[in-house]
Amino acid sequence: MTSLLYYWMAKSKSELGDTGLERVQVLLLVAMSQELTVVLRQLSKGKTEEVAFHRFINNSKVTPEGLVNYYYQTVPKSLSKRT
Repeated sequence: MTSLLYYWMAKSKSELGDTGLERVQVLLLVAMSQELTVVLRQLSKGKTEEVAFHRFINNSKVTPEGLVNYYYQTVPKSLSKRT
């Protein structure tokens, strides 16, 4: 997962303008694509990450459309193909 995280961060096209928000955005999207759920408690590895996900989602700069757009702009093609 770490190499995927670094790939996404290197390819960042986020409009959030905050590296902290961008880091949490990447963590959240990686977890969502691997776990196939949107339940933050299930996505997080612990209380700290769960709190970070909640704060990210509740940030006024974050929109559902922005998350979807960021995902489709940065997702590696190998992850988007279903076998």
